[in-house]
Amino acid sequence: MLIVFLIRIEKMMDFNSPVALYWYRLFDTITWIIPPFLPIFESLSLTFSLMRLRLKNIMGVEPQKTLLAGKVTHMCFDKVNYFII
Repeated sequence: MLIVFLIRIEKMMDFNSPVALYWYRLFDTITWIIPPFLPIFESLSLTFSLMRLRLKNIMGVEPQKTLLAGKVTHMCFDKVNYFII
C-alpha cells in the first residue's frame, strides 16, 4: 500500500499539487486497497479467537457463531446438558 502511495506522490509532485491533496490521495488509496482484505482479516480474527478459547478448554465448532457468543449475558443447561441461550 505504501509503495502505491509513494508512486502517486511522485506524480503529484510533478504537477505541484497542494499538500491537502496529498492527504486526500492517501485516504483515497487506503479505501481502495483495504476492502478486498477485510474478509481475510475477519477470518484471521475468528481463528485467533477460537485458538484462545481452546486454551481455556472451550471448544467452538462454528467460527461464525463466535461473534454472537460474545454478546451472551445469561446461559443455562437443561436436564440433558443442552446449552440454551
